[in-house]
Amino acid sequence: MLLLACGGSASSGGTGSGGSAGAANGGSGATAGSGAMAGSGAMAGSGAMAGSAGTGQGGAGGSAGTGDPPTDCKVPSDCIVVPESCCGQCGAPARGDVLALNRFGASAYRLGICQDTGCPACDMPRDPTLIATCSAGKCEVVDLLQHPSTACERNEDCVLRTNECCNCGGAQDIEHLIAVNVMSSYPSLVCDADFACDPCVDPPPDRAQALCEGGHCRVEWALD
Repeated sequence: MLLLACGGSASSGGTGSGGSAGAANGGSGATAGSGAMAGSGAMAGSGAMAGSAGTGQGGAGGSAGTGDPPTDCKVPSDCIVVPESCCGQCGAPARGDVLALNRFGASAYRLGICQDTGCPACDMPRDPTLIATCSAGKCEVVDLLQHPSTACERNEDCVLRTNECCNCGGAQDIEHLIAVNVMSSYPSLVCDADFACDPCVDPPPDRAQALCEGGHCRVEWALD
């Protein structure tokens, strides 16, 4: 921001009055004191230099402000998971660095968070066990590795499925395949109340299996 300070009068033997620095975003510019009686007109203008004191430093704190995160929702499909930080884990949300936001306001909010931040040139798969749901009108993160829908006692309690609403036609790659309890009501977390899925069930990939470990179902992928 350009700050202007008006110089003092250059008349011989005059009184040099210092210029006022402009206000800058929350910090009022300091007003320069009047110049002392100068012996010559050249000295009278020196009071203008005091105007530089008004730099408005108090306004800097608001430069990164983005407002409240957009979390209002009506149905689960209104919500998505995004990194809480700008870059996340190579661009992906991770435990301890994840938010659930309304999908229609997420891009603008994320732009305010990142601004001119440069992220590492890397990429990694999204964690399919971090999902978003709508609860009491607010988007919330659900960690499936801690959620009752994946609770188990043995491997037979677990079944593979997509983390999307419908198993029929849902993606079952490494970014979408999850393991849940065979008796869980997982779809209620991600399906809108008025949405009906086709009854088909696509077979899961041959190189994936559902295991019960630590009291929760998880996916194990065979090594290529």
